Amino acid sequence: MKLSGRGFVPYIASFYSNTKIYPCILNSKLHNSTRVNGIYNEICLLRYNTSCLRKDISFLTSSSLKSAGQKLQLKLRDCDNDDIKSIALKIYDKTHKVDKLVYKILNNRYRYNLEKTTKVFHDSNYKYGLVGVSFICFFGSLTLSLSPVFSIGCLVGLYLYRNVYKQTVDRRDANLNFEKYIADNKIQKSELAFTLKLMLYDISLLERNMDIDLPRNVEYKLN
Repeated sequence: MKLSGRGFVPYIASFYSNTKIYPCILNSKLHNSTRVNGIYNEICLLRYNTSCLRKDISFLTSSSLKSAGQKLQLKLRDCDNDDIKSIALKIYDKTHKVDKLVYKILNNRYRYNLEKTTKVFHDSNYKYGLVGVSFICFFGSLTLSLSPVFSIGCLVGLYLYRNVYKQTVDRRDANLNFEKYIADNKIQKSELAFTLKLMLYDISLLERNMDIDLPRNVEYKLN
């Protein structure tokens, strides 16, 4: 069945609605299938991926968002309307910023989980620590009261205790890193949410500008 003009838009809207691929509403004023295919597919992708990122952060979603922003900017770079070109460029820049923020957030999450599973948090060596401390106390008292020869026992105790001491220091450093990862992710998630909010505003602004301008000049190279 050949679809063109007004008949094509309801078909597209129905397809998106039924498959739930792009849960966005196509503007009812857009009746030209070329404009829908050329621009609003990318806008739908931008809205959909933005919605997904607000629920769950993933590399795949951020990459798809960046790709949609790049395609939108390329399709509108020859547009005669400077406002439309400027808004499309802003959206493109924000998609790149979002992609970098997502990388930082997931990288911190990966490093956090990696350090959580390291040997530092599983091999306690407490028994060696207790034996080492016992040696130090026992032979230390003998050294002070009887003879310096017993200081050899103190050295053995220190050798046994060194693993526990090293693990304690490593665990302290790891906990400091955990606090840093959590603090960084909190800041980056706030920045990500704010950037996504600004991008949605830019998308709405782009749609309004296109609704005003495109009916007067349909010669724009949108594809």
